[in-house]
Amino acid sequence: MTYGEGVDVSMLCNGFRPIHLIVSKDDSWLPLLELILSKLHNINCKRPGRNTPLHDAVSSSADNPLICRRLLGYADIDVSTQNAQGHSALTLACQAGKCLRGCCVSFTHRFPSSLGKAQCVDMILDLAPWLINSTPGVESPLQHALKAGHHTIAVSLVNR
Repeated sequence: MTYGEGVDVSMLCNGFRPIHLIVSKDDSWLPLLELILSKLHNINCKRPGRNTPLHDAVSSSADNPLICRRLLGYADIDVSTQNAQGHSALTLACQAGKCLRGCCVSFTHRFPSSLGKAQCVDMILDLAPWLINSTPGVESPLQHALKAGHHTIAVSLVNR
């Protein structure tokens, strides 16, 4: 790198790249995410544990619906990538109870659908409808939603 190019946004340090840290933050970090995305060559880069930035964003406890929507709107995003536990971003979103049509539930908080995160599950399934079914030996997104007690997500998945 020569002087004036800025930092290497793809550098792995202590198991994380900058993008993995930013997507786990709230939406006030969106401008920095945009800057990182403009310099990042691989939106599907994995960290140890094989989580992609999308995995980290949908499983974060932060209020980050705009960050999730931005990642899902990225042309090269791979929503079918599985982490080391065999989970896709859809499975993690269902497990966290964050994303469903109409309202967004994140642990004990509810966010209005106007924030945009409400459609994460639907957006992921629109990009990769085959993800609704699990691979043999791996729990399905529906099973994760049911185990976590997310009734509305389970109904949404069954009605797809």
